[in-house]
Amino acid sequence: MSATAVAGTEVLAIESGTCGNGHGPVTQRLPLIPAWLDTAARIAAMDASRVDIQVLSAVQFMYHYWLDAERAAVLARVTNEGIAAMVATNPARFAGMATVPLQDATLAIDELEYAHFELGLHAVEIGTHIDGVPLDAQALEPFWARAEALGSVVFIHPYAPLGAGHLCDYYLRNLLGNPFETAVAISRLMFGGVLDRHPRLRFCFAHGGGAICSVIGRLDKGFEIDGSCRVNCASRPASRLGRLWYDTVTHDVDALDYLISRVGASQLLLGSDYPFAIGDLDPVRTVERLGIDRKSRDAILGGNAATLLGLD
Repeated sequence: MSATAVAGTEVLAIESGTCGNGHGPVTQRLPLIPAWLDTAARIAAMDASRVDIQVLSAVQFMYHYWLDAERAAVLARVTNEGIAAMVATNPARFAGMATVPLQDATLAIDELEYAHFELGLHAVEIGTHIDGVPLDAQALEPFWARAEALGSVVFIHPYAPLGAGHLCDYYLRNLLGNPFETAVAISRLMFGGVLDRHPRLRFCFAHGGGAICSVIGRLDKGFEIDGSCRVNCASRPASRLGRLWYDTVTHDVDALDYLISRVGASQLLLGSDYPFAIGDLDPVRTVERLGIDRKSRDAILGGNAATLLGLD
């Protein structure tokens, strides 16, 4: 995977993987619109959608997992200092998440600590795998332990979805690849024992946890019939859903209602995926359309995030 932004242009070009159907590499071209970096433009959009505070993070292409760890660490530092500087322009309206070079746990811990203690970034965004290394890999254990000790919130966003060779047409790489990529990551954290070994580690997942609620019964069945699912996992996957957090970007009120019925309103945070077209650019309205009580609505609209991220 490679990402390139050329000075003087208005396009960020990302090339990642191959289609597997003769189409060649997958290249996405994203316009460098003012909303990406212009705080005034962001605040205007926030006001229009009735959002008081926005939590800033890097797009997943900027995890730089495909680079050698030392170079990725340099870029993570640049990214984190940039996010912190943007937050500092208006800390009443912005908060931030760090990124870390997870291809090397020691360097990732160094950057996590720098972001936490020096930049005031108490959350970290990571991908659903580290350039092919799954989240339950033994190499990541030191990082999980340190994030748990610091009380960091770990926000997981889909990255380089599996089966990309079958998903090149019709925007399926994003529409289907991303939600199932997230479901795989959650499943590995469960079956791989990460949730058991780190009970105080706080995970939040993009896009309402992707497809996880649709397949949770199947995961429970696997836990019942296949011994490998029980080696590191002490209880049924369905019992773990309520200890995780999820954003509200499901694009379907019924799906969001179902998620609440499975995990409780206390586990949902308002999400937008701003400024991308695939996001929910009127997230407050989405929550208002839910048939839930005022206390639950207010918790999703801000109370849960304020508590989880320390925004009070």
